[in-house]
Amino acid sequence: MEVARLAYEAEIEAMFARPGDGAPLIDRWTRAEQRADRFGLPPSKRRPPLAIAQRAFHERRWELARHAFLKAWAQGAFRTCEPQVSQFYYELLWQGGAQKARNPQTQLQGIRWLLLARDLNQICQLGRREADRELGRLGPLPSPQPSSEPDPYVEAARGR
Repeated sequence: MEVARLAYEAEIEAMFARPGDGAPLIDRWTRAEQRADRFGLPPSKRRPPLAIAQRAFHERRWELARHAFLKAWAQGAFRTCEPQVSQFYYELLWQGGAQKARNPQTQLQGIRWLLLARDLNQICQLGRREADRELGRLGPLPSPQPSSEPDPYVEAARGR
């Protein structure tokens, strides 16, 4: 069991040691979790998804951070609109969205994330304005305005 835990830890550290984000990083984390399952490493001996989300957030790996956050929520680690986690998710959507919106290749996705942050702020009454300010800095949004991409956490908060 100790060998499986060490191998898992080494794989997670190697994952964060390389630059990048998006599907390749998410796939690598998924494979590490699947390998841990095959070796019988219990979840209590692994890094919780929220810990992965927090580390990815601090390293500005927005896609992995969002994926891990949503996985933690889906596993029941917290409820929708809990103040601390909702503030964290707002920050993730706002900061990641702002960075994506400044890049022509990811601008539309960035705008969608900013719209999600704005929605989350309103639904959970977070009292934040950064996403609104960032959307204002971008100027007129493309017409028709891009709708928020589906987000299970925001949708669950909407229906709470």
